Amino acid sequence: MTPVQLLSAATRALRIYQLSCLPVRRQYEINQTAFDMVMFLANNPEHNTARDICHLRGIKSGMVSVTMEKLIAEDYLRREPDPRDRRVLRLFLNEKAEPLV
Repeated sequence: MTPVQLLSAATRALRIYQLSCLPVRRQYEINQTAFDMVMFLANNPEHNTARDICHLRGIKSGMVSVTMEKLIAEDYLRREPDPRDRRVLRLFLNEKAEPLV
């Protein structure tokens, strides 16, 4: 497989994933980034900082910041300071996110 074919296959797979998420996203009225963040936190509870989402999920920091605030305002997420390092804020899913997950 050539690099161009590999990139094309990855792009098609990403598009299929996004289309498969569409009915759930419409039902809960959230965008793809918000859906991806909620699912990442549900599947990776040990990686629960905005930095983790940026580095491991590959979402730009500005998008994570804006989406995180929206999810907190809509009661899908809550943030709490880390008990060992108050500079670190941990993200946790609220009960409202359970049906979405």
